[in-house]
Parts: sequence; C-alpha cells; structure tokens
Amino acid sequence: MADPIVTPQELLGKLLAGQEIDVLREAAIGMLRELMEIEVQGMTGAALGARSPDRLCMRNGYRERRLDTRVGTLAVPIPS
Repeated sequence: MADPIVTPQELLGKLLAGQEIDVLREAAIGMLRELMEIEVQGMTGAALGARSPDRLCMRNGYRERRLDTRVGTLAVPIPS
C-alpha cells in the first residue's frame, strides 16, 4: 500500500511538533503525486470525482510503484 498523502498543513504540524520526518522525501512524493494528478486530469477530461460531460474515461483508483531516487526508495501511488 502506498504512503498516505501528507498535506502541507500536516507536514508543517509535524515539523512544529518536533516529529522526525524526511522533508526531502515527503516533498518529492508530494510533487510526483501532483504532477501525475494533473496529467491524469488532462487525459480523462475531469478532476478526480468530478462529473463532467467532457469526461473521456473513468478512473480506477491507484497502483503502487516503487521509484529509486537520491532521497531513497519512494512508494508513489500511480493513478489508474
């Protein structure tokens, strides 16, 4: 299962609370997720959960993909 999505507010809360987190890793995962969502929205013709007469196809959740980077191995959810 992919890591849960951490919003910028949750990330800031963890930083302020002094919890140990890997900021670069979380930033990389967040950026990749956003880029993939934008690409999928362009391919489907509608945002996630949005109803649109211009919708070209339906989404079917996510699948996990491991990506090796300089900040370590990331578990990135790929929209499908």
